[in-house]
Amino acid sequence: SSAGRLPHHRPFPPLLHALPCTLVARRMADDELLVNIDKAFWPRGVVRGLAPALRSLGDRHGGLVMAAQQTKGNIMVKGPLDQIEASKPELLRLIEEYFPDAPTPEELGPGGGTAAVEEVEELPAPPPVPTPATTPAQAPAPTSAA
Repeated sequence: SSAGRLPHHRPFPPLLHALPCTLVARRMADDELLVNIDKAFWPRGVVRGLAPALRSLGDRHGGLVMAAQQTKGNIMVKGPLDQIEASKPELLRLIEEYFPDAPTPEELGPGGGTAAVEEVEELPAPPPVPTPATTPAQAPAPTSAA
């Protein structure tokens, strides 16, 4: 009667099947912002005080994940785009507090980092450089028949 069954086979509880799919779907909907701060402006030991401040800021904005990545020279923010946008003013205040000598990161400045892209698009195109293929060819010099 038990010939077709494995001796210790037990089905997984239904919760274990549903849980990973829910987590994957939530993670895929998150956006990411990388705020670049030149490594020269990272004071020694800054992450020790900055990490809890970032964690607190992320919690106040719907559970955003915020992490200081000193070796990469950036602060990573992950979560829904609207919550990332809402956290930018407070994030800028934290950066001004912990990195007083650093310039304002363009990702947090006016336009949220898009101003630099727009400036590049508005620049006039450089004049075309003539290449040997586009210059008219000179006619060969006539040879005299003697």
